[in-house]
Amino acid sequence: MSTNELVLDNSRLRQLFEECCNKYSKLRFAVAWCGRPNDGSPYSYLRSFKGSISGIVGRAFNQSHPDGIRELHRLCKQFRIVTPSEATFHPKIYLFENSDQITLFVGSNNFTSPAFVGNNESMSIIVGKRRELLDILHAFNEQFDRWMSDRFSISFSKQWLHQYEIEYHKTDHYFKTEGLVLKEPADAEVTYWLKPWGDPDDPVPSGKQFDEEMYNLDFGVKPSGVKIGDIMIVYGIGWKKVFGVFKVLSGHSEYRKSELRRMGKPKYRWTWHVAGLNLTRKFGRTWEKGGIYYFPLEEKFAKLKPRSTVTLWSKSARGTIKSGSNYCGLSDQFAHFVFREINRQTGELEEFMN
Repeated sequence: MSTNELVLDNSRLRQLFEECCNKYSKLRFAVAWCGRPNDGSPYSYLRSFKGSISGIVGRAFNQSHPDGIRELHRLCKQFRIVTPSEATFHPKIYLFENSDQITLFVGSNNFTSPAFVGNNESMSIIVGKRRELLDILHAFNEQFDRWMSDRFSISFSKQWLHQYEIEYHKTDHYFKTEGLVLKEPADAEVTYWLKPWGDPDDPVPSGKQFDEEMYNLDFGVKPSGVKIGDIMIVYGIGWKKVFGVFKVLSGHSEYRKSELRRMGKPKYRWTWHVAGLNLTRKFGRTWEKGGIYYFPLEEKFAKLKPRSTVTLWSKSARGTIKSGSNYCGLSDQFAHFVFREINRQTGELEEFMN
């Protein structure tokens, strides 16, 4: 007998999607947008999929990430990109199949990390024997074949992707990533945070660059108070340097044990995370050779603003960092002082210069 489950929790969605990737021999999907194939995103499930994958992705408003398109072409046996038209291509549908059973995901989740991790989404999941769901299979097959035809879509090519990348980077996506346009309440108050990265016994390795578009910012405890739209200045434990500035794009969520195993970190103690948009990708490539040491920033700020605080309550974050705290709030004045110092090097934080 077939079943239908309405999934509103992203952790449950990831669990079921991963189970299907381990269980079925065939996957066909159609999505409006695909995101960047960063760690923790749904791409990791497809990389472990042993069967045949066919898919089609839309590109309306240049929302699909070029790296995502490139990766899906690599992973799929058949892969197509929708031809632009007046009607926006907007389905989010995933059909898993084997010889006698199917599982169909139909809902709002694009193939993006925020859709599987941080967004408020919904997905209806139908499971049943093939013979019980012939009408659904017939309707899907007919529509999927139409979408995959030359009348509706094109095949991937390096020449096409090169041209699309030009269009993508012309698009205003400063606060857009992986198919998500962040919309904040007009009266939302931004909080600025200092976020240590690494451990004294396991610092960030030499040569690592922080130039990717999206990162998971990890915490050892639930980051209460951190909200979408907040800004995090990331400080490297051991290096004593600033790695970059990130805008929080999701609420906090906890890694599942299976996710930690897949990441190769089964005993990882930083089990909570938020999604962060990297606002300083140029700076993230040069932090080691050039960059900015953090504590001299505090000293310089104290000379310029002797009556102002660095954190929300004190003249320095040194004690907070030494105590092993996962994060601490920064004063608006000090945060903007740090932004100006970074902006002098790369010009990436002009929006904070007003």
